[in-house]
Amino acid sequence: MTDRSVDDMKVSIKIYEVAYVKETPGPQIFWMSDWENKYKLSFQVMLIKGGRKNILINTGLTDELIPEVNKIWAADGNENKKLIKTNDIQIILRNEGMKPDDIDYVIITPLQHYTLGKIDIFKNAEICLSKKGWIDFHVSNYNLEPRELIIPSRILKYLIFDRWEKVKLLEDESYILPWISTFWCGCHHRSSIAIKIKTDNCIIIVTDAFFKLKNIEDNIPIGIAENIYECLDAYSRIKKEADLVISLYDSGNFLQFEDGIII
Repeated sequence: MTDRSVDDMKVSIKIYEVAYVKETPGPQIFWMSDWENKYKLSFQVMLIKGGRKNILINTGLTDELIPEVNKIWAADGNENKKLIKTNDIQIILRNEGMKPDDIDYVIITPLQHYTLGKIDIFKNAEICLSKKGWIDFHVSNYNLEPRELIIPSRILKYLIFDRWEKVKLLEDESYILPWISTFWCGCHHRSSIAIKIKTDNCIIIVTDAFFKLKNIEDNIPIGIAENIYECLDAYSRIKKEADLVISLYDSGNFLQFEDGIII
């Protein structure tokens, strides 16, 4: 498929916060540094419209798991490190005058309880996720969290038995549309990818491989990384290829982009 930009259609991109963590310790944001500080992490979804297609990056929290997740996350002694839900994907779509059936593609990064909640309401969407991450989930003997908190069994059964014909396992380099491609970056999780969006005047890359702009600007790997060298490789490539980079965790996005509107 030809790698080309979209010069014959209008693309709109908007982000929405679905939850936040009030106090994340500095070393979890910035590898082995910033020990005295705590930061807000904002969990976000992105809605992309273009070429008569509607694309959603992530679908928000798996609500029933929030209490258990918060219990595990607070085990490090910081009771303020907990997920606080602020929005729901169905409400987001309703406010945009849309229904779940209007979504053509759902892209998930990473495969986690906070990215694929309510994925089962998107009956018409092709579900795109990392092939490498999917395989690792099934074969790895080492996971940072219980498997149920990575892909809850209810959602796993739905993907495999009910919607498998709609699941697209992305190779390390893949196209979803002529103007949206992905590449595997790892770093945060085995299932972490970068989504490259080519508009008529810029290239935007969206990923979970960094938490704050400072990570990528100053080449500081995230602290919650499975491989810090993958972080550095991803940051190098992203900076070469993107005009604009966006983290799906950075609360500063809503200061930089009024009302979450990217373009």
